[in-house]
Amino acid sequence: MKTFKHIIVCLILISLPLAVDKTGTSAAKFLSIGSGAKAVGMGCAYTSIANDASSMYWNPAGIARISTMELFVDHSNWLADIRYDYMGFILPLWKSSSVGFNFISLSMPDMKVTRYGEENTGETFRAGSYAIGTSWAMRLTDRFSIGFNGKYIREFISRSYASGIGIDVGTLFNTIYGPILGMNISNFGTKMQN
Repeated sequence: MKTFKHIIVCLILISLPLAVDKTGTSAAKFLSIGSGAKAVGMGCAYTSIANDASSMYWNPAGIARISTMELFVDHSNWLADIRYDYMGFILPLWKSSSVGFNFISLSMPDMKVTRYGEENTGETFRAGSYAIGTSWAMRLTDRFSIGFNGKYIREFISRSYASGIGIDVGTLFNTIYGPILGMNISNFGTKMQN
């Protein structure tokens, strides 16, 4: 038992210098802000029950189960006058398929430019992020549906910007015992580049 503990300690000590530190390398963090009061109120546990136009955010397979046109608008005021907006529109194509369009925005008011030794420049700059997406989903059987959401993502601050593309893939499966199983892979895509 003592030898086992020594091996574990040695492995941990050896792995420390080899650890990867990705602090500060994450882009488009605004995409991790939940959309919709109902979903956020449930602690963001909405993947398997997404049943409105916010489904394109939580699980795009959910829009295949919506049989009427639907518009969803969400606006949230955050600290420091930061504004988060989500808008989604679903259009059923036929009995088992739907298409959707969505827009996510994170914006803030103009900020003053300050430089070392020059506090009042009179200049301002803006910062924000947005994503524009299109979704398609289909019921493959009466119990299983699959959906895809492709999006263009852009972030900017002053004159600097970065953009990229991403995709979400989701599935929903109604079990024979009643519960619904949901799976979603979100924001899988390219690196943000100028």
